[in-house]
Amino acid sequence: MDVSGIEQLSICIRYINHVNGAEICEELLGFCPLAKQDAASITEAILSQLEKWGLEIDYLRGQGYDGASAMSGHVSGV
Repeated sequence: MDVSGIEQLSICIRYINHVNGAEICEELLGFCPLAKQDAASITEAILSQLEKWGLEIDYLRGQGYDGASAMSGHVSGV
């Protein structure tokens, strides 16, 4: 949650830079506001933001960390 009271999700990417050998890089892409903190809302926020940035989901793999129950599980998790 930021100072104005809006819940936000940070989105980072990790990739391999083949220009300098096989350097592993990690970058913060940005933050996106969350209307709700359930699995469906978080999933929609992530997919929407990645599309907005022009990243193709077919080439991405994800992992989420925060310890919340909405992030885990194979049925209702993100």
